[in-house]
Amino acid sequence: MPTSENSDNFETESYLVKLRDKIEQNHMNEFWIDCTDSDPEILTDKTIKEIRSLISDDISKYANKHWANIQITFRPKINFAKLKSSDTILTINIEIFLVSSDGKINTSVADVWSLVIQYTMDELFENKFNIKELKQMIKIAQNKKIVTDLGGISYTQWQKKLKKIKTIITTKTKRGTKTKSGSKTR
Repeated sequence: MPTSENSDNFETESYLVKLRDKIEQNHMNEFWIDCTDSDPEILTDKTIKEIRSLISDDISKYANKHWANIQITFRPKINFAKLKSSDTILTINIEIFLVSSDGKINTSVADVWSLVIQYTMDELFENKFNIKELKQMIKIAQNKKIVTDLGGISYTQWQKKLKKIKTIITTKTKRGTKTKSGSKTR
């Protein structure tokens, strides 16, 4: 007779396999987007050399804009029976690059920043991965609201930092700071 723990492992494993398959099917293990585009096209299977070529074809369109390289990585060979709830099983790495006025992607350490978010098994199962949240992560990273080193932060830490940012933005708006439209709130 299956135990509750075994059925939880099966349910989690099933979800993870489906998610991995969907990401691989859509070639979203690694992709590029123009962060400043309101409805960005996801460019999959592109190397940085190909992105540079795309930018050089229309420098005026891409100059002084941010591009993001997103990598979604699953832990290889997961043994669910031995997996601890604190083990990372999915990592999202978002690197933001600035395109210079002459159309060059700046790759120096000073001009590139990252947001790395790591999901444990419990975090991923409780907070189902979705594209809407990924877009939010990209926007937050682009605006340097939350930036991490290569070690990254857990999904739980991401949620806490995001909540803090939203609180700060709400507080500033209540104090009468200007909104995006330029009008004062008080």
